[in-house]
Amino acid sequence: MMYRLFTQTFDSKFDDVFKRVIEKHYRIDLLKYGFNKYSLIDEQVFIISNIIKKISDLIILIPDIEINQYIVLLKKIINDSNDISDLYYKMDDYLIERLIENYHSKDRIISYITDRYIDNGYCYHGFNSSFEESILSKGLNGDSEVSHKLKNMNNILENYGIVNAMTYNWSYKDNKSVFTTDNFGAAYYYSLLSPVLLSRFVSNGLYTYQKGYDNLAFYIRDSNGILDNVSKIMDEYHFSNEDRMTIISTVKEFIEVLFQDKDNLSIAFIQKKSIHRDVPINTCNLNIRDSIVTMLKPRYELDRHENAIFHKDMFRIAKVKNYTRLLKNFR
Repeated sequence: MMYRLFTQTFDSKFDDVFKRVIEKHYRIDLLKYGFNKYSLIDEQVFIISNIIKKISDLIILIPDIEINQYIVLLKKIINDSNDISDLYYKMDDYLIERLIENYHSKDRIISYITDRYIDNGYCYHGFNSSFEESILSKGLNGDSEVSHKLKNMNNILENYGIVNAMTYNWSYKDNKSVFTTDNFGAAYYYSLLSPVLLSRFVSNGLYTYQKGYDNLAFYIRDSNGILDNVSKIMDEYHFSNEDRMTIISTVKEFIEVLFQDKDNLSIAFIQKKSIHRDVPINTCNLNIRDSIVTMLKPRYELDRHENAIFHKDMFRIAKVKNYTRLLKNFR
C-alpha cells in the first residue's frame, strides 16, 4: 500500500538532505502563495514542504527507487543548485527522465500517472500525532473538544481587542469541516502546525511576527519559547490575572499533549475516488514534460469538506519525520 511506502521512506535517512537545504538559506517570496506575513524561518519550512511534495511524487511514480542512491543524488543536486527554482527544476527533471526511461511514450506515461496518481491516488490530511488515537476512534474531525477549547481561548483574546489571533472565521469549525489536499507537501506543512488555530496564536501568527517573538518555537516544539510568546502578548494587552491563568493553563495543557511525540507527524491517506477527486486531466496539446508537470500539479490544494467526518475505514495513516527540528540553528 502507498502509505506504507511513505512510512518507510520519510525518516532519518533524509536528515542530511534537509540539513543541506537549510544551510543553503534558499529564499522564496511567500506573498505569491497567499501569505501576508512571513519570516526566513517560515520560508525554510515552506521550501522543505515543497521538496517533500516532489519526493513524494517520486515515491508514488517510481516505487522501486533505491532511496539511498536517490539521497546521494539529491544532495548533489542541492549543492549544484543556484536557487530554489533551479533545485525544483532539477528534481522534476530527474523524475521525468526516469518516467521516459521506463515508459518511453507520452501516452504510456500519461496512462501510468493517471493510474497511480488519479484513479488510485490519494488526497491527504496532516495532523499532530497525538490526535491519532482519537481520529481512529471518532474519525477525522469527529472530536470537537479541541476546537471548543481553542474557541474559548479566542473569546478571551477578543475581549482584549486581539482579533484574528487564531482564525478569520470560526464557521468552518462549527460546521465540522475537514480540509484535504492532493499535495503531500501541503499536508506535511499543516501537520507541522497542527492544530493550526493554536500555532497561529502562540508562534507563527499575525501577533507573534512582531519583533521579540520566537517564530521558531512551535516548529521545534519549544514549550518555553511558546509560553514566553504568550506572556508577551498578555503583558502588552494587560490581561487580568484570572484570564492570564486561563490562557496559560490551556496552552500548557495543549503543548503537554501535542509534544509527546516531537519527532513525528501524521498524514491520513484518503483515496481520491472515495471523495470524487479522481477527475481526469487533459494533456492533449502538451509535450511530455509539460504533461507530466501538469498532472503532478496539485488541484485540490486545500479542499474543504463541510459537515464531514471521515471514519477510520476511509483512510490510512502514515507517520513521517518532523524535519523542522533541524531548524534549531536559526537561533
